[in-house]
Amino acid sequence: MSFLKSLFNKGPPSEHAEEKYDLLPRHSSEQDSAEEGTGNTSVDDLREQENGEQLSRSTSRRRLDAFSEIPEHRIWMWTSIGLGFLSVGLMIGLILCKVDTSDSMPVQPTLEVDEESRWAPASCFHSKNFSLECVRQREDALPQHNLDLPFPEGRTGRYITFLNQYIHMGFNNQLEELILNAYLSHRANRSYAFRDIGYPAPGYPLTHMVAGPAAGAPFPWTNETYRAPRSINQFFWHQVCPRAERIQFNTAIEGKKMGLGAPGDDEGALVIDKWVERLTQPDPEGKERCVEMTGSSLFDFKLMDNVKIVSIWEEISKSPVLTEFMWAPMVNWVYERYVHRMASMPESWKVPDPRTKYTIPGLLVIAVRRGDYQGHCHNLAKWGLPYNVWAMVPALPDSQLDRTGYPSDEDHANVLRHCWPTEEQMLEKLREVRDYTKGSLKNVYIMSNGQLDFLDKFKEMILADGWENVVHTLSPEVVMESREEKMASVAVDMEIARRAEAFIGNGFSSVTSNVAMLRMVDFKDDYTTRFWKKSRMT
Repeated sequence: MSFLKSLFNKGPPSEHAEEKYDLLPRHSSEQDSAEEGTGNTSVDDLREQENGEQLSRSTSRRRLDAFSEIPEHRIWMWTSIGLGFLSVGLMIGLILCKVDTSDSMPVQPTLEVDEESRWAPASCFHSKNFSLECVRQREDALPQHNLDLPFPEGRTGRYITFLNQYIHMGFNNQLEELILNAYLSHRANRSYAFRDIGYPAPGYPLTHMVAGPAAGAPFPWTNETYRAPRSINQFFWHQVCPRAERIQFNTAIEGKKMGLGAPGDDEGALVIDKWVERLTQPDPEGKERCVEMTGSSLFDFKLMDNVKIVSIWEEISKSPVLTEFMWAPMVNWVYERYVHRMASMPESWKVPDPRTKYTIPGLLVIAVRRGDYQGHCHNLAKWGLPYNVWAMVPALPDSQLDRTGYPSDEDHANVLRHCWPTEEQMLEKLREVRDYTKGSLKNVYIMSNGQLDFLDKFKEMILADGWENVVHTLSPEVVMESREEKMASVAVDMEIARRAEAFIGNGFSSVTSNVAMLRMVDFKDDYTTRFWKKSRMT
């Protein structure tokens, strides 16, 4: 019985004690509780909390002292009773875990979840449970997270993760890179070990915002007998690829061996082809089963802000990574709640299945970048940069930004015309797009980070120019209140821009680049995806 007393009388752990788990950190229940609150903790609250913790510790010490005086036979008795209650509780829990939850699973489209091996609480599998912890639990329970699956998955599969992936950039910068990483992985017939979205800190699961093959959904069948390996998360990566079985490829060192130059020197398509060749080399001993990419990113800004990235478009636009791209169930849920008000559509309009390539008739969405771009546009002019990534695809009528005069005052003014247009210049562009659609456009939705007074003023100017309905990001009827809605807001804006009959954006913005990407994959008329500049109309 002395061991029981030693357990209760054991002192606190050493402050230098560490957990040696080779896993990504998880959100604790305390963190989740704090995130649900207001986030405004006063000094008095902290002092009260500290005093409460001191009282709790002193009370615990008194209880331990009292425990040491209890006769051993009573300890055995109460221990037996406690174990009995614990056994009953475990039996009840096992019975409850066997209930049929098929009708509480998230509505399609979403990821398949392995119900047999899941360890998450049943409440986490309810279609409207979007807490970060439950999203994490569902992600961990994906069916491909199984060591016993046959090749090309399981313990014999080939995997790749990108330690050099940007995580301290905005969501859309991260989205651009992860799509390219997933595409390269798929071309190399390797399972892509995706990472969390790292900004804003402390980050959140990728599947909280993104669905489709890049986030773990199955690829279409290549033929009757083969399907490409599915993407996995970092939790399973650490299981299927123990540290001793990983090999690191430094992008600069390996690239030099393959004859590639510095970032931005080579065509994007050549970079992809060379790395596919390297990652698919014969490996009979399995020494390259698990690859970690290190060094600078393959798709850093020297390539992303370079017209050479566009050479990838012809192939990636046909890849399932893009053709099967979808938003996560949370985003679709918020979108369905707000799209009627954002698009000025009647309530009788039924939102189509998100897996279809539908169009919202009569709607023009415009992306008006303000705020940080007041200074950033001047930097873009000074640095001599072109448009962002997929905004440079030649099929788009406004994709060609003439910077032959760089550097000069005229070139600087030309960049500002595209990057920071005045209200009058934007109205001119709206008329141009309306004329192209032969007047079918009636309603406008403004997605913007601008201030309320600016948006209200611009709204009135648009209405005065003959448009029927105008709604903007800060309109009372579309202001999102809950944490889940706010997190989804940027993706909801992008989804409505993707589905709109026409779209005008800022070619320097990664948001606009990704919207243009989705519209082109959906085969929208190229002349309905525009940027803030005078177009070459044909």
